[in-house]
Amino acid sequence: IGRTKGGGAPTSEAPASTGLDTTLSTSGYSKYVWDDADILSAATEKKISLYNANWDFRYNSVVAIVTTDSVTSLEDFAWDQGVDMGLGEGDAVLAISARDEDWFVAPGDDFSTILTNRVVSDLEGILSGDLNDKTILAFYEALNEVYLDNFGLGNAEPDGSYGYNNSGDTAAGVI
Repeated sequence: IGRTKGGGAPTSEAPASTGLDTTLSTSGYSKYVWDDADILSAATEKKISLYNANWDFRYNSVVAIVTTDSVTSLEDFAWDQGVDMGLGEGDAVLAISARDEDWFVAPGDDFSTILTNRVVSDLEGILSGDLNDKTILAFYEALNEVYLDNFGLGNAEPDGSYGYNNSGDTAAGVI
């Protein structure tokens, strides 16, 4: 998506219901939450793991988050962290530099296909606020809506009619 500086309040309200399956185990998903800058509460870290458990089950996709106090190149840091975590083409990583109030999203090629101009604008609006629990959860809630809009419940559809298509075809690049 790119970088933007912080400032102001988030411009997008969180949806009333995330539709997350709280019965899924989140134990294997804490590895996708690395909060070195200590800006996330334990409750927020658990909620992000719940999003990732749902997205992995439904769409074979996760969105990691890594925070640091400061880094020379946030973009390089984001890509390096994605590689270190073993993220694939259907995944993304949100990297945050707390001291610089800066962020970068590094998407895999398959993940980038859902990043339309509207989605990018919405996510940038959310991340233009203070980079705290509320803002980060609003980002994940907005992504959940993007997933639902694009893929329904994916592999979790009760009748199996809307399964995730992991063909590898990509229609858009990084925005």
